[in-house]
Amino acid sequence: MISIEDVLAKDDAHRESVRVEEWGADVTIISMTAQERSDIEKKYSGVKASSDPAGFRLDILSRSIKKDDGSPWGTPEQFKALLNKNASAIETLFEKACEVSGFSKKDVKELEKN
Repeated sequence: MISIEDVLAKDDAHRESVRVEEWGADVTIISMTAQERSDIEKKYSGVKASSDPAGFRLDILSRSIKKDDGSPWGTPEQFKALLNKNASAIETLFEKACEVSGFSKKDVKELEKN
């Protein structure tokens, strides 16, 4: 049986490189931690994510798009500016970010209607 120390020492983050055709580049999506996911669920519990879809997407993307070493890909202001980019590109990244962090379409819809 594996020890908790061994589990805590592992880098268990799921990483996927996503091709964004509109930008002609790859972007790294890294799974959220359980705490990051819980923070989003808490933030949108009792509040409709659909009342602020841009903010919801921003929360997911800013916790998921990272440099290869896991550090933030950009500043909060830069992530906010991403929302002015091609919607298809952002949706591609949003969907992959949800997928690698275990947010099913049902989970997202549930948060959107809370």
